[in-house]
Amino acid sequence: MKTYFSIILTLNLLFEGMAAAVLIIAPESALAPGDSVIWARNYGFAALAVASASLWLWPHRTNLQAVTVMCGMLMVFHIGLCGSLVIAGGANLGAAVTHGIMGVLFLVAFLQRNKWCIATAG
Repeated sequence: MKTYFSIILTLNLLFEGMAAAVLIIAPESALAPGDSVIWARNYGFAALAVASASLWLWPHRTNLQAVTVMCGMLMVFHIGLCGSLVIAGGANLGAAVTHGIMGVLFLVAFLQRNKWCIATAG
């Protein structure tokens, strides 16, 4: 299970890191006009923060408290964004499916975290 968790942390870093890079550096002509450009850039930096969570957690991925918090946060983020993208519809289907899968992967990790994590005093 620790290997499984390491894999999904890596996937989170890759998917969200790529999304961040695209949304932050994309030319305005590639994004929807108007306020959408601002929101795309904002989401780019939010995606960067979510991607970095994998790096922050990496040295602590056997610590029960740290894994509980991070799995909960990433699970809610991915499932919530999946729902948001489904509601928005249109060309967002691929992103909705990707976030839905990531949400389920983090849910499984959350439910199985006691199999590889060590509880520490504190």
